Amino acid sequence: MTDQAGTQNQNTIIQLKGNYQILDRLCELFESGELEKALGISILELEAFSLKKIIVLEEPKSNAKILDISKNTITIQESAVIETSTAIESIKSEIVSLLSFWQNCLENQGFKTATLGNSISRKKVIELDQHLIELILTIDEINKKEIRIYLKVRPHNGKGYLPENLIVSVFDEEGEFFPSQKTNGQTNILDLTIGHSFVCKTNDSFKISFTLNEITIVESFPG
Repeated sequence: MTDQAGTQNQNTIIQLKGNYQILDRLCELFESGELEKALGISILELEAFSLKKIIVLEEPKSNAKILDISKNTITIQESAVIETSTAIESIKSEIVSLLSFWQNCLENQGFKTATLGNSISRKKVIELDQHLIELILTIDEINKKEIRIYLKVRPHNGKGYLPENLIVSVFDEEGEFFPSQKTNGQTNILDLTIGHSFVCKTNDSFKISFTLNEITIVESFPG
């Protein structure tokens, strides 16, 4: 690249090789501006070539480096600026974290923040036969590939009681994870995972069904 004064600008060229899921996530970060914030430098261009994506960074006094993320890992094959390497590692952590993946999925499904703290706690209001109920998911990170999930159902805003004879089930294609729970006229909360260790790994999925007066609504996770 040559500027109008005829001097040559040096840039860092980072070549990323990996599967579509990881690379698409990088594209999302680039388009939202989060990638530039994480790196702390300007991104001039992001281009896709077959299974590769090239990121050109506005960063003088550095050499080109190649990053391989084909298996959710990043390996530096040629040394470059230490600050850039550290920033890329932070992006890698966001990409491969199952907790971050679930957080994004819940936000896309309309879940809102339920409580603030070290755990991720999200809630969604569900309308069922003219009743408003809330599904609350709380997630703790075990490691980058495993999370523990806690599930609760309560009345809207936690006030009053759940509708009588509401049946809630948690299941996957192979059947129920836990016994279904049913409300009575004085039920103000259903703790679906109490007494159970509900751990999800990468590619795990499940569904929650809500049945009231022969009307059923099913929520699928992670989405």
